[in-house]
Parts: sequence; structure tokens; C-alpha cells
Amino acid sequence: MSTRRKDIWKLLYNLVSRDGTDLNDVFAFVDDILCREPSLIRPSLRELNNRFQDTFVLWIINKFINGLGDSNVKSNSNSFSTEGMQGRNIQLQEKILQSCLVNRALLFERLVAAYIKAIGQLTNGLQLLDEQQDINQAGIETEPKQFLEITAFFSEDLCLREIDADFSFKPIRVPYEVVDDRVRSLLQVLHTAALIGYPLFPQMFAESLLSVLHVVRECDLTTKLLALRYCQKIFELACKCTELLEHYGQLTMQGLALIWSQIPLWLHARCIRLEELDGFKDVTIAIMRVLNRFSNELQWTRRALTMLALSILYNCAELEPKANNKNDSKNLGELIREIVQFIIQLPLEDGEEDVIVKDAEKLIILSEKNEFVLLLLSVIIARVDNESEKRLRTLKFLKEKIFDTLRLPEIRIDSLKRLKQLLQALIYAEHRLCRRQQLNALRKNTVEEVIQENYYNSINLFSSLVDDDYVSQLDQVISRYHGNSVLVDFKDLELFTLYLDVCALLMNSITLRGAMNTKTQIILLQRMSNPLEAATQERFPSRNLQDAAFESLRLLASLNING
Repeated sequence: MSTRRKDIWKLLYNLVSRDGTDLNDVFAFVDDILCREPSLIRPSLRELNNRFQDTFVLWIINKFINGLGDSNVKSNSNSFSTEGMQGRNIQLQEKILQSCLVNRALLFERLVAAYIKAIGQLTNGLQLLDEQQDINQAGIETEPKQFLEITAFFSEDLCLREIDADFSFKPIRVPYEVVDDRVRSLLQVLHTAALIGYPLFPQMFAESLLSVLHVVRECDLTTKLLALRYCQKIFELACKCTELLEHYGQLTMQGLALIWSQIPLWLHARCIRLEELDGFKDVTIAIMRVLNRFSNELQWTRRALTMLALSILYNCAELEPKANNKNDSKNLGELIREIVQFIIQLPLEDGEEDVIVKDAEKLIILSEKNEFVLLLLSVIIARVDNESEKRLRTLKFLKEKIFDTLRLPEIRIDSLKRLKQLLQALIYAEHRLCRRQQLNALRKNTVEEVIQENYYNSINLFSSLVDDDYVSQLDQVISRYHGNSVLVDFKDLELFTLYLDVCALLMNSITLRGAMNTKTQIILLQRMSNPLEAATQERFPSRNLQDAAFESLRLLASLNING
């Protein structure tokens, strides 16, 4: 190391190490010398020089972490509040890490490992404190400690005694009452480190999830939320799902399921704020979306993830009727929709779907209150086991709901929306069953043979429920439905568009269309084409009629009625 560079290190040490130095000044010195390019941090061919530099930077970080929450700030117009000082402290730690990544990646790796270890030490300390309290409640008195100690930012290498004979690392002791605050500060720095360093050190950041998930278990609500957002970011940064990430994905979902199981109690006790509830909703959605990116790469956690998602679903469904306002209810409804999407996008195999099938009765009841859950019923009825009692119960429920809605004497928007959702669930089940049959057939036959077999047109989900009156009953209810629809005109565009959607869905369902006679199918097609005919007969059709005609054309083009 050159004499000039060593003199700069010594000058920085003297400026920073003085007792009583204003933290504003310390931050300014470090920012100027370490965090701006060209930085004093740089690699050296001599290991002794690297040791000196690395120990110095570790000591600086040690000093900054000790200074978190420190109010040693001179009272002048340029001084910061304690909160502002903490923000600047964290910002300087992040800038030091960035400089290390650019100039000496090995030091960056060492420092990040120290942050991960420090978070683990604090959460383990909180766990021991809880265990100690349990022991005390059992009548065994133990001497409580007043603080937790972080040893991650220490080194036995005392090469800095070359410039200060009394050099040492100051112990980092965190009082219990500010442990959550310290964990949040460390998490914030670690989050920034992941954003800039994940491409170089993916394994290290993936392994950091273990310590961060301990935060979800041990810390307060605000800190839990920050930890979950860190987990979300690591999954987002990953290019593929490794075995390690799959394992931590399951543990993250376990953490979310545990939180959602406690939220009703927290709300009852009024110990969770609305902002925190919204935050947990948002991060739950974000984590499920990012895990869905890897759904086809999951090897052994699909069943467990489904069970955990169902657990969250049931807790959200319990909360939804208790929502204080429409916005809360809408937010929970959005989460329920995302949970259902998460489950149905998992490539579940026959044995893995059992966790959904066993809850058939519960899901049927839930689907009456929340239409998104109908898609989970589709998973049940798309199974190949025709004799399953739960499958037959679900099929009967879906058939009765469709027929009952078609029989209603008046066509209304709410009933049309419900019928549309029921038919979409039926069609999704048809396609899901077809895909399963095709995949099974591909194990024995060629692709050409599977295509020629035309599995879709042979599907009839209601076959086990069909009796002698089924076909006439279906034609009767649809004809009656058509008769009621005469009162639906183009003036109420929303109502008419929904009606057209339902007609198209009735024609697109191979289960229903296959049981209709030709006359009934022609009636539906005529009703769907009415707006087109009406629009061509008028010289200046109204805007509503034009919109209805375009919707009619779109739906007619979308029909799949081959075979």
C-alpha cells in the first residue's frame, strides 16, 4: 500500500474514531473518502493490504451500527433529527456496500454475510427471550439480560493497531426494546445489497432467506412485513427455481399462512393497523405471483403449497364479511381471487389434487359467497374418477345452480353475472379434463394420434347425472330463458352484453351443447346475431347498437362448435 494511501486511511481513522465526534461529520468524512469514485476501497495484490482495508471497512460498519439511534448530533441548523440521522446512517452503509461491490467484491460478500448473521443473532435472541419467559412462568426464575449482542461485525485481525495501539472493535449491544428497529435497519441494508449484488452472489442471497424467515416468526408486524418484502424481492430476482428456493418458497408460504391465521385475533384485539393489513395483502399477492412464475419447475412442494394457499383462503373468507368498509372487502376479494389463481396454475397431479377434493363441501359453501372459488370446484369435477362421492356432489351442485339460474323468471344483471361465472367454471373444468386426458394419452400414443382422437368433443361432465328427462329439461330451460330474453334490448348495454356472453358460453360448453337439440342451438345463435342484423338494417345505428353488434361479432367468432 502506498504511503499516501495509508496516510489517507490513517487520517480517516483519526477523524472517525475521536470520542464525541458529531455523527454528521463522521458521515461526511466517510461519504467523501469511501463512497465516491475513485474510492479509497480497491483490491490489492498484497494480502496484507487487503486485510488492512477490509478490517477498516468492517470497523466502520461496526461503528455505524453502534450509532443507529444515536442522538450525538450537535444542535445547529444543519443537524438532523434522530430519525433523519438513522436514515443517513443506513444510506451510508448502503453506499459503502455499493463501493465494495464495484471495487472489491470479496469484501462485499463478507459484509453481506455479516448482515445476514447479525439478523440471525437478533432473532435467535428474541426466541431465547420467549423461551426464558416461558420458563419463568413455570416458576423457575432466571436472570434476564437487558440486551442482545451482535458479534457479526467483529474481526480477530487487529492489523489496525499499526496506526492505533489501542484499536479494538466496540461491542454492539442492542437493548430489547429496540431489537425490532435494529432488525429493520439491517434488513433495509440487506435489501439494497440484494438489488445490486444478487447476480454475482445468488446462492448467498438465497441462503439469507432462512435468517429473514426467522424475522417473520419472531419480530413485530412492521418488521414481519419488511422481511416478507425482502423474500418477495429475492424470488423476483431469481432466474430459475433451485431446490433451495423451492424449499424457502414453501417456508415463506408457511409464514404467510401463520400470519393470516392470526390476523382475525389481531383485528379483534385492535393490535394491527389498516395500513399493515393492506401491506400483508399486497405482499401475499406479490409472493404468490412470483412463485407462480416457477410453477412448472416445482418438484415436491406443489401439494404443500396448495394446502397453505387454502389455509390463507379460508382465513380471508372469514375476514371478508367482517370488513369495515367496501374498500376492505374489495381488497380481501382481490386476495381471494389471487389465491384461487395461484392454486389452479400449479401443475397438480391426481394425488396432489386430493387436498382440494377433501374440502369439497367447504368450497361449495364458500363459492356461494365468493364467485372466484368456483374455479376450485372446477379442479374437483375435472378429475377422472367418476365414482368419487365428492366429485358427484360438486357436479350436482354446479348443474343445479346453472339450471336454477336459467329458470329465473326475470333476466337481471346480478343473475347474469352469476350464470356467466358458473358457465366459465364448467368450461374451465372441461378444458382441464381434456388436457389431463391428452397428457395421459401422450404417454402411450403419438401427438398425431392424440389430436385425431379429439378428446374435447367426447367430454360430458354431467354424464353421471343424465337421465331420460335431462335433454328435454335442458332444451326447455334454455328455450324459456330465450323467451324471457325478448325483454332485453340494446338500450341497457351492460345487461345485453352479459346476455350475449351467456349465450356464447352455453354454446362453447361441450357438456351443455352436446345435450341440446339442433333447434335450441339455432335459437341461441340467432339471438347472438340479432345485434348484427339490427345494425345493418339501420342507416344510423345508435352507439349502443353499434357496441352490441361488435360484441356480437366478437362472440360469434370466438365460438368453438366443431364436431
